[in-house]
Order: sequence, then C-alpha cells, then structure tokens
Amino acid sequence: MLASLPSDLSLYILSFLSLHDISQLYVLSRKTRHFLLNHESEIYHQLAVSHRFVASGNSLQDAVLSEAPSKWLDGVKTWKDIVRRWAILERNWSGRGSVLEGGYAASRDFGLHARGFAVDESDETILTSVIFGMLTALAMEDNRKLWNLPEVRHFEWSEGFLAFVNTEGSIEVWRRSTDVHFHRGKPISTPLLSPSPLAAVSSQFERAVDNTPAAHYEDGGVDGDVTPTYEQLRGQYTPHAFIASPYQQLVRWFRFRYPVVAFITHVEPYTIHLYDIAQGVHIRSVDIDQVRQSGSRSMPGNSFLMNTPPIDLRLSDSYVAACFDSGVIVLAIRAADETRFSPVIICENENSLALQQAVLQLRKVPRSELLRQRNHDFDSFADKDREQDSTNSVRAPGLFAMERFEVVPPTPEAKAAAAGALVIHGEETRISPCFASLEFSPDERRLVIVTGFGLLYLIPDFSRIARGLTTVEKIVQRVHIGTPLSHISWGDRSRRFALKTEEGDTFIIDLEPSYHSPSYPRRSSPVLQKALVHRLADFRMSNLNLVFIHMQLTRTRLWLVWDPQTLLHVVLANQGTRAMKGHLVTENEWREKDDDVTPLPKFNPRLGLNSCEGSYVFMKVRIATL
Repeated sequence: MLASLPSDLSLYILSFLSLHDISQLYVLSRKTRHFLLNHESEIYHQLAVSHRFVASGNSLQDAVLSEAPSKWLDGVKTWKDIVRRWAILERNWSGRGSVLEGGYAASRDFGLHARGFAVDESDETILTSVIFGMLTALAMEDNRKLWNLPEVRHFEWSEGFLAFVNTEGSIEVWRRSTDVHFHRGKPISTPLLSPSPLAAVSSQFERAVDNTPAAHYEDGGVDGDVTPTYEQLRGQYTPHAFIASPYQQLVRWFRFRYPVVAFITHVEPYTIHLYDIAQGVHIRSVDIDQVRQSGSRSMPGNSFLMNTPPIDLRLSDSYVAACFDSGVIVLAIRAADETRFSPVIICENENSLALQQAVLQLRKVPRSELLRQRNHDFDSFADKDREQDSTNSVRAPGLFAMERFEVVPPTPEAKAAAAGALVIHGEETRISPCFASLEFSPDERRLVIVTGFGLLYLIPDFSRIARGLTTVEKIVQRVHIGTPLSHISWGDRSRRFALKTEEGDTFIIDLEPSYHSPSYPRRSSPVLQKALVHRLADFRMSNLNLVFIHMQLTRTRLWLVWDPQTLLHVVLANQGTRAMKGHLVTENEWREKDDDVTPLPKFNPRLGLNSCEGSYVFMKVRIATL
C-alpha cells in the first residue's frame, strides 16, 4: 500500500505511528521494507520529533550538540542512530534493559572515606573530597589525578564553578581553568577585581600556585611564554571570587547554584545572605523569621514553630528555600521578583503517623508479572545494545538490578484507621512532620519535599502557587515510601529524580514514564500514581554498615558514594542467584559474554562488610555503540 501512494503522503501517514509500529512494518512485505529503507532519514527524523527525542525544526547536528556535555551522542551519523540511542537509553531507565555497575576510587593516594563528589561531564572529570579535607580532580577515563586542593571538606559545584567554605569561615569561589584560558562557558571575567566586594584575594592565588602541578611550569604552560594546552589545564580551577562571612561568623549552611551563593551563619541562623558571583555583588539578606510571621499562601495554618535553625537550604534559578523540621519557606532570590512571586510557606497540619496510612503507597511488582509485559515502545532495539565501558564495571540485567514498584491507593481499611487516629490539637503539642530536605526540578516547575516519616510530597506546578493562582493543599500529592527519607537529586530534565533513604536505600522515580510516547499529552502534569519507581537492588542498606547520601543523576548515569569492594561482592553473589533463575530472563540479556568488561578488584573476604571505603560508584544505563 505504501509503495502505491505518493511518497509525501506515505510519509505523512507514517508520522502518526510509533517506533514500535514502524519496526513491525519492516517484516510486512518486501515492497514496504524497500520503501522504509529508501526513506529512513525522513522516517526516523519524524520518529525523533514525535517521540520528543529532539525539538521540531532541529537539524541532526543541533540534536547532537544539545547533548554535547555528556557526549553520549558522539559518533552518530544518521537520524536512525539518534533514535536508536534514545530508545535504548529510555528502555534501560525503565528497567527492561541492562545496566553497568562500577566505580572509581575516592583517592588513589589516601584511600579514605569519601565526603562528597561532583561529576563534570564536559571536562570528563570527577571532583572528590575526603574526610580529612583534600579536594581532588580525577580523570574519568583512567582515574588519574589531575589536580588537588587541600583543606576543602564540603564543596558545591555548578556550571564550571567550585564553591567551598575555607578554614577561616569565608566562602571561596573558583572557576574551571579551561574556561578562563580558552574563553569557554559563561561570558564573565575571572577573577573578580576591586572595587567588587567579592574580589578574589591574594591568599587564593598563592594556594593556586602552590597546588599547580610542577610539570606545567617546566613546560612554560603557566608562567612561561607558551600558552597552556587544554590537557595541561584540565581538572584545574582558578580563583574567581571571595565572600567574607559577615562579622567573621562561622557558616552554618551554604549552597551554590550558578550564579548565586546562599548561606546562613551560626550567629544569625534565620538570616539568608545571597550573593551573585557573576556580577560580583551582594543581592540581599533576608530574615526568614519575619517571612514566617507574616504568613502567605500555604497549607491550612499559615505559620509554624521555628524551634530550631534550618536543617537544609536549597537554591533554584529564581528561588531560595529553607527547610525546617516543621515547615518550608520559599522566597524569590531577588527582591524585584517578589512583585511576581510572593513568599510561600509550606507546613503540614495533618498527623504524619495517620498520613502514612491514608496517602498513596508503594507495592513491589513481582518479576513474573514484569516478564509478562510485552511490546514496550523501545524493545525493537534491545538486541543492538553493545556498549563497552572503560571503567571498572560489571553488567547486570535491569530486571534484577532495578526492583520495580508501583504507586497504589491506600486500602479502605488503612484509610479508616487513619481517619480514626488520635488528633492532637494545638500548635505546641502537634507532632512535627519532620521535613528533611527539598529540591526543585531544573525547570523550577516541580518541587519535591521528603520527611523523616517516609512521606514524599510532590508539588507538580510550583510556579502557579508562587503566582497566587492556587494553593499547596489543592495540588500537592503525597506517597508513603515506607522508610525515613533524606536526600533528593534531580536529573538534567524535570522528569526523573533519585531518592535516598536514611537507611541507605536508593530509589529512582520517573514522574512521566510515557513522556516519549507520541500519544502522551504535550502539557500534561505528572501524577504520582502513574510514576515508575525502582529501587536499586545491588545498593541496599543491608550491604553496608555506613550510609552515604551523596549522589548525582545525569542523563545516562546515577552516581553514588559506595564501597566498590562490597558492590562487587553483592553483584557476583546476585549473579549466581540470577543464573539459577536464568529461565526468567530473555535470552538476549544473557547472550553476551563479560569479556568486554574490566572486572572490579577482587573482593577481599578478610576486610568483611564492616570495612567500607566510600568511593565513587555509578550505575549506568547502557547506550548503543555503533
């Protein structure tokens, strides 16, 4: 039929089909297959747009450049290549493909517990800090040390800038040296100079010189006449700004999201100081206790008790949020924006113990039930998944590495029990909801808040609340995860985030699992009951005696702080169990050999599970290598 119609009309008809439908047409007839092969570029361009892999009107080059920082689309040459990689990526995130699990050592020199990390995909480096206070930049490809800076315990990284509190209680901001010398990244001057109140100081430059590799001076790459090469500067940072703590007060909390630094001090725990390190100015200082007392749009009860200082501080492009045990305050970073966005106070008047039974719940989905599900949109490229990874890693089927959960309504019995729960009246005696942390999505539309009672709050469109178009109580969605929650990390898009529990378990939640389906509404608001929830099976609390909360979610990987030795032991033990149940998985998932994957160091049984060395471990959803 397609061959008998004009090509333009046939292509128009095919534009309404999904990737799965198109893949079935190849075996329909020889004429149909011939037509598809002759028009693959147009057909797969249409598929890339209809599945929202690329924006309409983008060229192939634009599609690749849009993913340039992570480089996972490097080497693609056709629209079919683009669709193939996206399809396999989404299939693996859905738990139907496979993952690579492996890691990097936190410090080649010291081997101490990791304290924090940041992954810079653009420079292909990993910034790490260890407990005793040494920041190190490692090369992704071989874990080679590129640069280090002493006396850095906690740091924040954003868009090529590094911020940390020094030993004197002031905040230093350094910038990626490759951006400074090769004029990449943000179009601002480095370092900031007087009369800016944030001008870099001489002690920063002295530290920079002291910690520059000697080989760079010998080559004339820093002080000499020869311009330094990219590889010489890779992983290094240059002083950019210096923020002196007011009245020499010690910093209690600080956060950095380019270009804003926000912090509170021990002496003034209810005052948030905001600085712009791009313009080199003090934005303003806000008394959040006054904001709380004034009240604003919130859940019923416009105020809450502030018996303790904030337990978390978070930044987005437009908002700064302070998280207290009993409530959350969100306000605009810049005073000028408050004409459009009024401060928002979020608190909970319901009994959290009763809410645990009355809200949405998680139910584990048996693997046998998952195996019966067929015709996934992206299964047509499953057997073309052949990626090698240069790091120490092992491969695991996603069906076993990612335990599936579904979000279900509470049972009638649970709701009845919650309705009859004892309610304590009065502000002073009310049980605190134990808010633990919060995080805005990259586009600021969505806000996730977690509590010590294991409750997750999703506000799907926070901007409508900030503009006064609705209230929190009307749109908030709650789900009981089942264990106290501690940390959230959004991916580079606003669909998927990782969730860490106090006990060390890690969940990945996809709010819009059907986002890439052509039939998915373009302006749909996420519903928790339709979310795709996975728990990482090989990163369980029972495998460690320590709990590491640091994690970073990127387009293709979830990075964690974990113990690689323990990971290998667990994966190999689980693989033995999986092999015995090999009939439960597809042949393709076990057809491959592990010869192309470098094994992790052998597990030393003498260390036991109590000798955990925090290192940088990733779970990577595999992509195609053509």
